[in-house]
Amino acid sequence: MEWSDEQSSKQTGYSLDRSLAVLYIECTERACSSLQRAVRRIRENVRRSDVVWWVETSCAIVLEGTPPEGVQAVAKRISMLLADVDCTLQIVFGDTAQALLQRLHAEQAVIVVSNEMQSPQIIALSGLSSALSFASDIASFPV
Repeated sequence: MEWSDEQSSKQTGYSLDRSLAVLYIECTERACSSLQRAVRRIRENVRRSDVVWWVETSCAIVLEGTPPEGVQAVAKRISMLLADVDCTLQIVFGDTAQALLQRLHAEQAVIVVSNEMQSPQIIALSGLSSALSFASDIASFPV
């Protein structure tokens, strides 16, 4: 299915500009439990404004507005957290990042949230736009 820019933006909650970057992690079936543990570490090691998605063998870290050199630095830091996970790490930008987020939405990815009082939790929300709104609300809470 082809998406117009407006439909794509509405579906994922991100505008179609080049400032959208996604770190995409994909693991083997055998490494699913290792990835799930790593996802919690990842959530603790990225900015509160970054959105972390997880679905079985995949994880995506949305780095909106981060320059390419910043994305590279985050990727390097995240790769160290994945030492025990049989996986690949890719960086995608712009339209490719948007398409990836659409696919994760179709696969019913869940958002990983962090609360200073508890360890990171994985929660399922009914739609991508409500999950992104929820993540935005969490990120705006005072530290």
